[in-house]
Amino acid sequence: LDGLLVETILSNLGATDLAAVAASCSSLRRPCEAVAATSLRLLLVRMQTEPVRAELVRGAIARLMLWELIAADCHLWLQADERYLTLAERFGTSYVQACADRSGSGHGAYSHLNGPEFLPDALHGCGVFLFDGAAVLKTRPFTEPIP
Repeated sequence: LDGLLVETILSNLGATDLAAVAASCSSLRRPCEAVAATSLRLLLVRMQTEPVRAELVRGAIARLMLWELIAADCHLWLQADERYLTLAERFGTSYVQACADRSGSGHGAYSHLNGPEFLPDALHGCGVFLFDGAAVLKTRPFTEPIP
């Protein structure tokens, strides 16, 4: 098979399937590792995580398997970033009305009355939510309890 075709097929597999293919065919071991390394880089970028250089070099399939489990267990990810927020201005202060869920699970959070204050550059240039004890962000009920 053409190398590009093999890479395209392998890039649609998860880590468990890549491990099975690599174990069953020695000539596909190196392409499986390369695809796993690429998939791992993309997953770490999506999760905004800085990889350790060695993490991308050795045992990419095993590392991808671990990070796929971590990504699957991420049920809610609220990020204090204006791109994912609906804000309300009151007296020159920004308050969060809604926050999109970055996990992909669709569990965005919202505030009925008292949302947290949004401070866009409060922590090393990153935004933060400031909860004052009365501020609340709620999500809709999860279909299953979070373990």
